[in-house]
Amino acid sequence: MTFLTVLMALLLFSTPAVAETARVTYVTSKSFYVDAGQSAGLVPGVEVELLRGGELLGMAVVQEVTASRAICGWAKGDLIPVPGDQISFVPVTVAPESLSSPGTSTWFDRVGLHGRIGMQTLHLRDRSGFGSDFDRPDLNLRLRGRNLGGSSLGTEIDVRAAAFRQSRDGQSDTETRSRVYRLNLFGGDSAKGWGWTAGRQFAPSLAVIHLFDGARAEFARNNWTVGVLGGTQPEPDLALSRDAIEAGTWFTYRSTSSRTRWATTVAMVGTWNGGEVDREFAWLQGRWSRDGLTVRADQVLDLNRGWKKDVGESTISSTSTYLMGSWQAHRILNLNGGLDTRRRVRFLRDQNTPETEFDDSYRQGYWLGARSRPLSWLTVGMRGRTRLRSDRERADSGTLNLGFRTNWLGNLRFGTRSTMYRSELVTGWLQSGRLSAQPHPRVTIGAFGGARHETGRSNDLMDGTDPWVGADVDVTVGRRAWMSLRWESQLNGEEAFDQLWVGTGLRF
Repeated sequence: MTFLTVLMALLLFSTPAVAETARVTYVTSKSFYVDAGQSAGLVPGVEVELLRGGELLGMAVVQEVTASRAICGWAKGDLIPVPGDQISFVPVTVAPESLSSPGTSTWFDRVGLHGRIGMQTLHLRDRSGFGSDFDRPDLNLRLRGRNLGGSSLGTEIDVRAAAFRQSRDGQSDTETRSRVYRLNLFGGDSAKGWGWTAGRQFAPSLAVIHLFDGARAEFARNNWTVGVLGGTQPEPDLALSRDAIEAGTWFTYRSTSSRTRWATTVAMVGTWNGGEVDREFAWLQGRWSRDGLTVRADQVLDLNRGWKKDVGESTISSTSTYLMGSWQAHRILNLNGGLDTRRRVRFLRDQNTPETEFDDSYRQGYWLGARSRPLSWLTVGMRGRTRLRSDRERADSGTLNLGFRTNWLGNLRFGTRSTMYRSELVTGWLQSGRLSAQPHPRVTIGAFGGARHETGRSNDLMDGTDPWVGADVDVTVGRRAWMSLRWESQLNGEEAFDQLWVGTGLRF
């Protein structure tokens, strides 16, 4: 009861941070353009969220801005943006000081190399009596450079190291891990339309391919691009492996019209393990955008031969389908809908929350949604989703999001989410809220809380309520450093815990 009182007070007397949004208008192979700029509070170096139908796709960094436009570079995430997607950002009221202002350039500026080094620690204390306490300090380094030392070469580096320590009943166990997510060189001649990348990398033109070790080459003309790649897939722990060989090729044809933009991509990808077929498939994608209407369709078709054919698989099978439509019906109203049958989607998140866990488990199926900003201080979003799985389990959910923003008390922001859902096993609801403010241009503080309740339809052992509360602080120190702190507590259930995350980093 005490928790519910605190939560209701949070929801009623406060006003998740509701950020500004802007629309993606054009996409290239390495960046995308949005219809907001410096006048809306975007400045170079700011990290923004990329959204599709209200769902987080990944992160991007603002590279260049004008008064009303901005160019963003891809930072994290597997899914490629399309026109009609949105970015979410907190406007910068005082632009950060330039990292390379005249007279203060560093060696990194002169050689064309930029990045950040960070250090974080996570401490989790189990309160359920069923789990373990957990500590994880880690270091990470991210670098990206173009035209290094005046050459045509560039590089991407993303390495992370962590120590994991678990303790329970006086016993402890420590394990260290290191992961390399990117380590490559790239080059080419953009004026002539060709480029290459060698090393550990993602394939930005092929969302169906995750991390691989090898080489990729592209050649582009005004309205078409052709590419090839080849290499090996790393082990699950990202160690080098020569077992799974991967190769692929793709062709993209696109419009040159400034009003109607469309593109279609056909790709063939194969993976072989020990000389045997692991998987061979075709990936088809189409994108179309005009006058606020955007449509995207992705289809994966598996080719089954060899041992797959011998065990009874059909020669060609439809593995996954992704359809998405978005229509800016009015200046203040966006309508969206789609279908998602993908078995797995990799979201590169810094952390998981009860909300992201719920959304991941109810991702598959059809959805219809709407988002509106009827007033300058109010944002309203609604979404209905029906999940259909191969095991015939059906689940329906409906979500209402409300966001409020003010220009007083440190640009106070408040948002709530209310979700009702029903499956063949349970009925339930999820309610969450977040309050944030910016008392200083370099300081952001926030508090959040929520609860998820389920009732078993045929078994009362599934009944339960899991509430959580938390707070966070983000501080920019000087021109290059940052510090963050986040505390979260799961209050009930078999997963009750207290969690504290502290991080700091330096940009250069």
